[in-house]
Amino acid sequence: MAFKLFLDKFLVLEGLLIYRPPGPASKFLSLWPSLLEPLIMAPKAIILGDFNIHFDNTRDLLVAEFLNLMVVLDWVLKDGMATHRAGHTLDGIFTHPEEDLCLSTTPLEWMDHALLTFKFLARQQPIISIPQKKLIRSWRNIEAEPLKVTLINNWNDPKVSMLSPLARFNLGIRQAMDTLAPARISASRTRKKPNQPWFSQALKILQRKYRQKERCWKLSLCEAERVDLKLALNTYKEACRVAKSDYFTRKISEAANSSRELFRTVNVFTTPLGTPKVENSQDFCNKVANFFQCKVLDIHSSFRLDKKPANPSPPVNYSSSPGGDN
Repeated sequence: MAFKLFLDKFLVLEGLLIYRPPGPASKFLSLWPSLLEPLIMAPKAIILGDFNIHFDNTRDLLVAEFLNLMVVLDWVLKDGMATHRAGHTLDGIFTHPEEDLCLSTTPLEWMDHALLTFKFLARQQPIISIPQKKLIRSWRNIEAEPLKVTLINNWNDPKVSMLSPLARFNLGIRQAMDTLAPARISASRTRKKPNQPWFSQALKILQRKYRQKERCWKLSLCEAERVDLKLALNTYKEACRVAKSDYFTRKISEAANSSRELFRTVNVFTTPLGTPKVENSQDFCNKVANFFQCKVLDIHSSFRLDKKPANPSPPVNYSSSPGGDN
């Protein structure tokens, strides 16, 4: 049985819940690759259940074939401890090698199988101002010829011959990425944008409400949800406009008795943040004028193919007076 786990309306985990009745496992192994196809490209996945296969008996050819197939498909058996009263490992949990899983077994008096409990990290909640680890790949390092050779080698691998063409292609792409552009950990810092001085806690609550309605509408695409979203958004915008107007009015009223403070306050409102300072010296103006003058002469000289390029005239000093001594 396939299942999907959602957290806050986001898909965080996909998996398979398996029960195989006791008996020969050859038919089960022939059907097993097709069951794994939906999980090949899943970022977070888990496989668990009662396989009725003695995973502890690695000398068995069927068990060895099954475990080797899982390793090829990038799945590993977590903590192969005894799960049956007779001391065998019949139940198992498979995850990707990089996943961290805390597994424990508890014997039960009323049945011959033990109870398996585990903790699985579905999603890490981001924390502001704390470096977060993420995996990145250098896609520019992948060249066409090495990628082609890697895909052909993976396609001709006899270990994956039992998979369908689509599953073999997806598996080959994944292995090629891990070979040519291996994932590496990059630390990034989440920066929190500072709020405006007029942005109050009440506005933050209204902002959360309209974003919540926006998420609900994107999931349902219902007309009623869209109307609620539009109403919440208009309410939030109007509240922001009123709060901003009241804040600016109060600041200007407080500086009404001082011209210096009034101009300083208005300058803060009208000057965008991060505006670069412009040099107003006479030398800077001369440099700008000379730059464009030389640029125009260079463009003109590029069209004169039969003549030598014209020499640019000497820089003009606009600070000197137009008149001169005779």
